[in-house]
Amino acid sequence: MVVLLGLTGGIASGKSTVSTIFTSLGSKGTIGVVDADKISADVLKPNTSTWKKVVAIFGEEFLKKDKSLDRVKLGKVIFSDKSKRIELNKIVHTAILKEMLLAAVKLYFSGARVIIFDVPLLFETNFYKITSPNVVVYCSESKQIQRLMARSKLSVQDAKNRIKSQMSFKEKRKLADYIINNDGNLKYLEKEVNKLFNKYYPDFWKGHREKIIVITALLSIASILAVNMGF
Repeated sequence: MVVLLGLTGGIASGKSTVSTIFTSLGSKGTIGVVDADKISADVLKPNTSTWKKVVAIFGEEFLKKDKSLDRVKLGKVIFSDKSKRIELNKIVHTAILKEMLLAAVKLYFSGARVIIFDVPLLFETNFYKITSPNVVVYCSESKQIQRLMARSKLSVQDAKNRIKSQMSFKEKRKLADYIINNDGNLKYLEKEVNKLFNKYYPDFWKGHREKIIVITALLSIASILAVNMGF
């Protein structure tokens, strides 16, 4: 059997740190991570089909000297203009979804029996319907702004625009199976993740057994197709 765990949260809430801690708790190779942000960066590398579509619509003024997308410059546009954001999402989401599922199949083949899908738009894209349990990482907006300004060198307004562009925590909470608070320090976060792993994880199997069986069957079919298609 395999567990597909959905992990999401607001921008700069600490999702990647949570997945790293969670992965460290399992036996080597038994827990894998599919990082939607990393896959997004890969599908948008220069001269890929997705990159070409983005450049055709937004223009070469959003390219750096090395032809890679200027994500900061593009981000200022899409996070302040909903129509532009929707337009970009239509281009990249299909490519990202395909690579995410392929990555999951590869992890399954390599021995992973818990696959964490680290997806910023887990609920907005309805991807949560194939993952269970779904975990939301939460931190206060002031923490998000502070982290965004330090990490991405954004202004306060740009940071707020990025936060407002995503589904609110109040809405995510309604769809979450578990919530992890990341308002404290690293030691506090480690304790929170340990609670999820040690206290809730065993009980998860009881309530989701049928869904796990179905997901395992689907992954098996996908893996067969991947082999036959030469992936």
